Amino acid sequence: MKTFEKLATSHPLNDPKSRVQLGFGFDFYHLPKEVVLGVFEKVKSLGTKIITSHFIHNFARDAESLPVLLKSYGLLQKGMVLSHAGGATSDEVKLLNDANCFVSATPNTELAMAVGPPVCFRADLPGIDKICSIGVDCHSATSGSMVNEMRQALQTARGLESDTHIRNRQWPREVSHKTVDAFNLGTIQGARALGMENDIGSIKVGKKADLVVFDVLSPAMMCVAQRDPVMAIVLHSSVRDIDTVLVDGEVRKQDG
Repeated sequence: MKTFEKLATSHPLNDPKSRVQLGFGFDFYHLPKEVVLGVFEKVKSLGTKIITSHFIHNFARDAESLPVLLKSYGLLQKGMVLSHAGGATSDEVKLLNDANCFVSATPNTELAMAVGPPVCFRADLPGIDKICSIGVDCHSATSGSMVNEMRQALQTARGLESDTHIRNRQWPREVSHKTVDAFNLGTIQGARALGMENDIGSIKVGKKADLVVFDVLSPAMMCVAQRDPVMAIVLHSSVRDIDTVLVDGEVRKQDG
C-alpha cells in the first residue's frame, strides 16, 4: 500500500489528464470485511477509478459468489472490472448488469487454462454482452493482440452453437453473431468498462485521436475489405497489416 500511495501521488499519475492512469488489482476477499472495505476506501481516496478482481467460480462448494459478496459489501458498482467470469450464472450476470459492472473476457486464457468457455455471446447468460469487454491476459502465455482475442471470442461462440446445429441435424440460416459485435467488444466496450467512453473507443469529433490504420490492400485483407472492412480486421488481419498508429493525434508508427 505504501508503494501504491507513492505511485498515486507521483507525476504523471497524479495528473487527471495523464494518458496513463492508475488502477488497482485485488483478490484478497478472504480477509475480514472491515479490512476489504478499508482497502477500497483507501485506493479510491487516492483517485483510483478502476478496481479489478478475478472472477472464476471456485470448485469449493462453500465458496461465496464474488458478485454476491461485492453487492453485500456495497462494492458492486461501475468501476469494478471482473476478469474472465468463468462459470458465471445468469443470476450473477443480472447482478453485474444491474450494477453496471463490467467483465473483461480474455478468450485465449479462458480456453487454455480451464476457466472457460468465454462468456461473450452466450445465449445462456442473458445481458452478458451489454457488460462484456475483451482484454488480453499474460503475454507470456497468450497473444498480446486484441484483434486475435476478438476473433477467438467470436469463433468460439459460433463453435459452441454449432454443437446444437449438429445435434439437431440442421444448417443455420445465417452465421451466428456478427464480426461488428466482436469488434465492438474490443473497442467501445473496453472504453465503457474503464469509464472512458467519452474519450476513447470510437472515432468521433472531440475524442482522443487514438487510431490504428490498416493496409486493406495487403494479401490477407484485400478481397474481404472491399465488402466489409470490419470483417477484414476481425477475421483476416494480423499485426503486419497495420500501416499507421496515432496516439492522441501523434504518429507513433508510419508506413508499416
